[in-house]
Amino acid sequence: MTRKISVSVALTIALIAITVTFAITWIVATEYFNNAVQSVTQKQATFSKLSEVDTYVRANYYGEINDTVLNDLIVQGYLRGIEDPYATYYTEKEYSELQEYEKGTRVGIGMEVSLNADGFFYIERVYEGSPAAKAGVKAGGRITYVDGIDAKTLTNLKAMTSLLRGEQGTTVNLTCVDAMNTEQKYEVQRINYTAPTVEYYECGDFGYIRISAFETNTYTELGNMVLAAVADGAQGLVFDVRGNPGGQYQQVYNIIDYLCPRGTIAKSVAKNGTTKVLATSGDERNIELPMTVLINENTEAAAELFAANIRDLAGGSVVGVTSAGKGMLQSPPQQLTDGSAISITTAMLLTGNDISFEGEGIVPDIEVPLQDTDQVNLYAPNPGQDAQILRALEVVRSAAGDNDLSIRYVREESSSAVEDGQESASVASDSLMEDETLGAADTGSVESEADSVASTSEAEEQSSSSSSRASPSRSAAGT
Repeated sequence: MTRKISVSVALTIALIAITVTFAITWIVATEYFNNAVQSVTQKQATFSKLSEVDTYVRANYYGEINDTVLNDLIVQGYLRGIEDPYATYYTEKEYSELQEYEKGTRVGIGMEVSLNADGFFYIERVYEGSPAAKAGVKAGGRITYVDGIDAKTLTNLKAMTSLLRGEQGTTVNLTCVDAMNTEQKYEVQRINYTAPTVEYYECGDFGYIRISAFETNTYTELGNMVLAAVADGAQGLVFDVRGNPGGQYQQVYNIIDYLCPRGTIAKSVAKNGTTKVLATSGDERNIELPMTVLINENTEAAAELFAANIRDLAGGSVVGVTSAGKGMLQSPPQQLTDGSAISITTAMLLTGNDISFEGEGIVPDIEVPLQDTDQVNLYAPNPGQDAQILRALEVVRSAAGDNDLSIRYVREESSSAVEDGQESASVASDSLMEDETLGAADTGSVESEADSVASTSEAEEQSSSSSSRASPSRSAAGT
């Protein structure tokens, strides 16, 4: 039997519903309004205070004010104020250099320079065929003067690289001291050149591949090196990302998609807790060889994600010491109206297994710390002098079922700087081409997000070690 509801009851229910809806809407709107007003009030207070300071200083300051410098430092102060350890400000010049750097193209003299713990700037590597090499500059020495400026007055690596880089065709005057404390002076012309990020060495039946950074050409370069290793009959691969500051996550996504079987490569977690899959690996391509990854305390960001995926998706081992623990995603540099740019943290990065390595790092499966007596040079690696490489080779040999630990170490590819407009020598006869399986434009099932990390920022400058000074923690950068 159907019960009828009286008109008065129906009206009462409707009024209650309207009242509840109105109350909820009012509460939400009030909260939004209050937050908006508070935000506007805070902004007004900030700008009012800055304006008050500016008015007083300009009316009373004895000295001259350089507005360009002032504006740069104001923005830097703002970014420091938000307490984002990865936030970066680029001047117009720095942003322009960064764009070229990420393309793999640099204007400089063709060498890698490091800042050691003793405060000296050392020449770690001189690219073959570069202006520095042609001028007679040798690796192993230290820079004392650049265009008459005492290197001891420079407090960071960024300041040194800024002096060494410059416009194409200009010259820079260097004063250097070699290992015998003999002073040498050089006049070197700057050119536009492309620096390699991947090198391949043959170690008996195994391939050793060094990745110094993940830049625009790294995906294609690494594909060529893997093809070279396979052509040489490699039974396993060792990837060395020690001192790798990271770089472009898209390059890592593409590389993992090429090397590993199906799986999730990376996820992001936004401020509101929303999780998003950034990249996945498909079944189309898969290098079915045992793999091992070398990491150290200067393996950062995208390089840490690379190591985690070789372990999680390819079943490889991680050897070395715990990595840096830089597991936050930064926005691509946001260009401002004056040509400068800023980059800030926008999300937390997770591995495909929902693991964050922010502040924790990637813990190796096999820990191999370096001793003070170990002689390490990431630019000229030699397993006979590098305990970490030797251990990584032992691990990959074991995974391949090879118990022969004898080493035959042959460098297959020179890492010479290539001047723009010139052809680089082919590494192998089946060198990767655009229309082959691994083309530079192929993104497979990888999804892209704002994930490029500023690879020339001071926080991400490349780290390395030289054979004469076993100090793997110092920073280095290309010039």
